[in-house]
Amino acid sequence: MGIFNKIGLVLLLVLTIGCKKEQQIDVVKNSLIAEGKALIKQNSTILLDSLEMHDMSPVNKDGRLKPLKVALLDSVGINERFSRETLKCSTFKLEESDFSNFHSPYRLNLVKKEISESQVLFVSFSNLEIKKDLANIVVMKTHGIGSATDRYYFEKQNNKWVFARKREISRG
Repeated sequence: MGIFNKIGLVLLLVLTIGCKKEQQIDVVKNSLIAEGKALIKQNSTILLDSLEMHDMSPVNKDGRLKPLKVALLDSVGINERFSRETLKCSTFKLEESDFSNFHSPYRLNLVKKEISESQVLFVSFSNLEIKKDLANIVVMKTHGIGSATDRYYFEKQNNKWVFARKREISRG
């Protein structure tokens, strides 16, 4: 076998291994996104709890409350851990159908960027982490100069994400 044939064989082998590793990473990423969407869909009412705490709606001239608008960022930050050393952060998009289980007097509006209007409660999901049957996600709610940031923890039981606990990170 000539030297060029050996080099070609080695290059082909390296490329094949590299592509398989990328395909494995894509499979893991797609699985994390599917699990993240399922978690949000199954627990949207829990993740979007205490919206009324931010409702300082003014009263209209006719005596009715002007409803608080809730703007939800349409992308979720997810932490992908492929090994102990490799942590990659990426995002995935939310859709209206991801909130079909959401029950509240407040209407959600998916937005592409933060809105800082005084009558809008802005909500974002970030730092979603899923490891086997455990998951957690950070939810930040901002209204004017006030905000609340909480981390929600979940356990997977019988293929459903079940709320375990909530930890307050900050109030302001």
